[in-house]
Amino acid sequence: MKLLKVLLYGFGGLLLLLVVAGVAATLFVEPNQFKPQIVKAVKDQTGRDLDIQGDLALSVFPWLGVKIGPTRISNPTGFGDQPFAQVEEVDVRVKLMPLIGRKVEADTVSLSGLQLALVRDAQGRGNWEDLIASTADTAVPADVAPSVEGDGFALAGLVIDSIAISDALISLDDQQSGQRLAIRNLNLETGAVDLNRPLPVEARFAIESNAPALTGQISVDGTVNMDLSQQRYGLGEGKITFDLAGDAI
Repeated sequence: MKLLKVLLYGFGGLLLLLVVAGVAATLFVEPNQFKPQIVKAVKDQTGRDLDIQGDLALSVFPWLGVKIGPTRISNPTGFGDQPFAQVEEVDVRVKLMPLIGRKVEADTVSLSGLQLALVRDAQGRGNWEDLIASTADTAVPADVAPSVEGDGFALAGLVIDSIAISDALISLDDQQSGQRLAIRNLNLETGAVDLNRPLPVEARFAIESNAPALTGQISVDGTVNMDLSQQRYGLGEGKITFDLAGDAI
């Protein structure tokens, strides 16, 4: 389940980046003056280029909110000029007081127009692997409680009321095996995110694959169980509906 792990790393890093940007921006009138610092921080940490094309919009009360327009992050060297990820809009709101105790308590986290392009080259190197390594190197210290840790991964005091992803595209191009997979028009909503409890999920998306060859629609209405310490993930109670066609069906 490396893909799920990649998404957790990426989402956790993005959330932390937005919170830091928002806290800093509350001290000044114009939050967009922090764009160069945010871009530099991402470059220093990951070696990748962050391009914030839209404006940073800030709200302070009763939630500290940060809204970012069109944004993209580059691929690592050797994977071409196509962005690794881009999003049309990100909207995050967090409570102010828990931040003092190094805890993130967020309202609904919304991502609109997400495009994530995963690539494995002919040598078997994935364009997400450097992000995992850089995140593991800066994991939250063990003395920051409460935390969930495993294989270098740590989140401290993370509470999210829900996650909403709309009109997303996630693609995988495995140049080593020749497999290509695309999840299109992904719309996903979750319940409250608690890493110690099953996560309610509703999702609808179209799927295209060449190995096996199939196309169609999939909908999920149920729960996802996650045990990060044991690296175990699975579907709990719920229903999955398939409407697929292809040589393998």
